[in-house]
Amino acid sequence: MKKRACLIGGFDKQGLIDNKGIIHDYVVYFVEKLSEFCDVYFYTDNPICEEELAKVRPFTKYAAGHRYGRYDFGSWSLLIKEIGYDKLEQYDELILTNDSCFGPMFPFKEMFDKMDAQNLDAWSICGNKFLMSFFVVLNKKVFMHDDFKYFFDNIKEEEDKYVVIKKYEHGLNSLITENGFSTGLYISNQDVKSFYKKNKKDIHKKIKEVVPFWPRLFIRFSPNKIRLYEEDFVLPFFMHMPLLKKISLHVTTSVLPVYYRDLIKDNCDYPIELIDSFLEKSNSAPPAKPWPRIKEKIKDKLKRFMHDKKYRGDKIITRVFTIPIKSKKMDYKI
Repeated sequence: MKKRACLIGGFDKQGLIDNKGIIHDYVVYFVEKLSEFCDVYFYTDNPICEEELAKVRPFTKYAAGHRYGRYDFGSWSLLIKEIGYDKLEQYDELILTNDSCFGPMFPFKEMFDKMDAQNLDAWSICGNKFLMSFFVVLNKKVFMHDDFKYFFDNIKEEEDKYVVIKKYEHGLNSLITENGFSTGLYISNQDVKSFYKKNKKDIHKKIKEVVPFWPRLFIRFSPNKIRLYEEDFVLPFFMHMPLLKKISLHVTTSVLPVYYRDLIKDNCDYPIELIDSFLEKSNSAPPAKPWPRIKEKIKDKLKRFMHDKKYRGDKIITRVFTIPIKSKKMDYKI
């Protein structure tokens, strides 16, 4: 069995408001299950007390946190400094992940067995044109490379979250590909497209079992690429993707989250009470009825038509009635 180190970046939005971060029960479960496959190191971007950290200490080699505002890449950078490369070199693989997901919905073993057999330098649970950074696995050739060390030594606070995505998530992908490392995905966009094509009837049957007729009229799938939000989040879920993004239940323009309990209970053994508890404590539970979500979906389409922003290359383009009126260049250099 490979020796793995797993770096988990944590964040509790409500904790910033209350100045007291919480490690929710779903995070403890996530950490515990990962600890069966790797040595876990945890750092949260929140003011946090020892009582909260004690929840994950039985399953971690290290757990700490304070507010620093550098997102997941900042957490991973701080953990790498804490561990040190001499100790990190003792591991075969390095996992970079965060607490933005519920899981495992399905056993991690299924995923690790499949990906271990491919002997890749770097892989992610899913991705489109790049490895999505909420769960990335790197082998020693990658994480001990000088470019990798320089990258994580130069993580800075950014004001725009999209800059973080372009500068660090895309930047890590560039680092991997430009150095010629082999990459792969547990679930690719082509996998989703093929899965939907082959299982369309069965997918709609499963949804029909939990969603009434008239709300189903507002459910549309776009399986040509991986989308972890909107209604499309259910496709990778039906494909046994082990993690479910929290935001998929928060998006107010999606109808399916209204029925999340039945969808999850009917298709996997994940303890649903962990999700219920988080949604209740964070005041973010979906409405009991679908109509508020449907109204938001209609309003969002109108709003995006009247005014929106598109990110293309190194530019942010502002559009009014789909007509470009302003362009701003962004700096993504590390």
